[in-house]
Amino acid sequence: MRSLDARFCSAPFHRDEIVSAGYSEKVLRGRRFRRVFPRVWVHVDHPMSEADWIQAGRLALPPDARLTGATRLRQLGVEVASDRLQFVVGHDLHLDLDGIDLHRTDSLPPCDDEGVSPAAAFIELRELVRAEAWREGAAQAGWVSRYLDPRSLSLQES
Repeated sequence: MRSLDARFCSAPFHRDEIVSAGYSEKVLRGRRFRRVFPRVWVHVDHPMSEADWIQAGRLALPPDARLTGATRLRQLGVEVASDRLQFVVGHDLHLDLDGIDLHRTDSLPPCDDEGVSPAAAFIELRELVRAEAWREGAAQAGWVSRYLDPRSLSLQES
């Protein structure tokens, strides 16, 4: 049995990565790897962290997918319970992946390299509350948004 490069034992990877490294695709059918998402694999002994799950989600989605929602908030240090990854794309794309919610929009909000920017989420929240005050929870979201402080030292303080 051929030894594995360390990179295939320590993080999720796309099927194309292991094939381009000279391994046969058959190695993925053995006992050393498990499939995380379509075309995304991880070594069976590797414990998946939050960052690993996000990386696996990125590998399963198109390159223009950005973190959003609870996943983006958790990445920024806010404790939010959610068992699914949330991504957004700025075009019509229908993918049904277990464990991933892929949102589609005609126009992406401002993003950084990781995902939707926190400032953009705040601005969109305020605009949505004003424009669609009839939505359930809009009044509460508007009230809470008044107390968010951009000068705070951490998101949790807000």
